[in-house]
Amino acid sequence: MTGWIVAIVIFVILIVLGYIAYLGIRVLSNKPQYYSHRGTAKRNKGNYTDAVTDFDRAIQLEPDYADAYGQRGMAKTLLGQYAAAIADYDKAIALEPDCIHIHNRGLVKLQLGQYTAAIKDFNKAIQLELDFAPAYVARGMAKAESGQHASAIRDYDKVIEISPDYAIFYIHRGNSNHKLKRVREAKQDYRIALKLAERAGDENFKAEVEERLQLLQ
Repeated sequence: MTGWIVAIVIFVILIVLGYIAYLGIRVLSNKPQYYSHRGTAKRNKGNYTDAVTDFDRAIQLEPDYADAYGQRGMAKTLLGQYAAAIADYDKAIALEPDCIHIHNRGLVKLQLGQYTAAIKDFNKAIQLELDFAPAYVARGMAKAESGQHASAIRDYDKVIEISPDYAIFYIHRGNSNHKLKRVREAKQDYRIALKLAERAGDENFKAEVEERLQLLQ
C-alpha cells in the first residue's frame, strides 16, 4: 500500500471517529446524568452559577432525579442561596431519603443558626447510617453552638472513634471541654490535634493549636 493511500485511510478513520464522537455527545446531551456530572465538575471548580444551570437542565430532563436536586442544593448553598438550597434538599429527600441529602440540609440549617432543626436532620442521617462520621461532627457543632457541650462531646467521641486521624475533631472536642472548664481534657485534645497537625505538615493549623494550648497555661 502506497504512502498516499495509507494517508487517505488514516484521514477517513479520523473522520469516522470524529463523527462517532459527535453522535456520542448528541446522545449524552439528552441524558440528565450528562448535565448532572458536568454540573458537579463545574461546582468542584468553583463555577457555582454555571453548575446550577446544568442541574436545572438535568432536572428538566428528569423531574424526579433526586441526586440532581441534592447536587443543585450544594451549589446553591455555596452561592449563599440557603432557602433555595433547603427547598432542593427537601425535594431530594422526598424522592430519595438519603443520609447525605439529609445531612447537607442540616448543614444549611446550622449555617442559619437553626440549631434544633439542624440536630433533627443530623439525627435522621445517623439513623439511616450509624457510622456516618460527618453527621456526628456536625451534630456536635450544632449542640456546642446551642450550649449543649456535654452532649456535643459524646458526638465528638463517636466521630473520633470512627475517624481518629483528623485533628479538627479533637479541636472541636477540646473547645467543648474548655467551655465546661475541663482544662486537663481540653489540653489533651489540643495536644493530640497538635501531633496530627505536625504529622500532616500543616504549619498554619499547628500555630492555631499552639495558640489554644497557650491560652490554657
